[in-house]
Amino acid sequence: MTQTPDDPTNVHGVVDRAQDAIGAMVGMASASTLGAHDAEACVANASASDLYEIEAGRIALQRTGSPQVRSFAQMLIEDHSRSAEILAAKVKLAGLEAVAEPRLDERRKGMLDDLQAASDDAFDEVFLTQQTAAHQEALTLHRGYAEKGENEVLRGMASGAAPPLEQHLQMAKHLRSLS
Repeated sequence: MTQTPDDPTNVHGVVDRAQDAIGAMVGMASASTLGAHDAEACVANASASDLYEIEAGRIALQRTGSPQVRSFAQMLIEDHSRSAEILAAKVKLAGLEAVAEPRLDERRKGMLDDLQAASDDAFDEVFLTQQTAAHQEALTLHRGYAEKGENEVLRGMASGAAPPLEQHLQMAKHLRSLS
């Protein structure tokens, strides 16, 4: 018998969805508070976000059966790789090289673990739900820093990052509506 993600007997799926939902709330709170003002917090969050997006995209390329999700995943890998390069250059220009080492935080590692653990039937739903939350968080971070950030170079970078993030968010929502 195959368990669906909404099946109450699928304890792992329920727990993974709950962890992702709580993680999304924590991420939004972090992005809209400290990350919206502090250069080091913004850089750490933005670099972890790009790294998560690249890794999630790679997992999706391996796991999805949907051509639309595959195309979206490839776009995420390409756009967030470019974003990570821009961030690294701007961090250097801003004199903040010490905080530029991209690392996944435990929350995003957990999201990737949940994505890997998703059943084949639930994979696209889990991926697109995570992408919606991750892009809402990243958009909040970049818009907030563009408005209130302490470093002029990073404010410009954050402002430029918002349009592609908005496009990704809209695409994730659209693909979710199709499934």
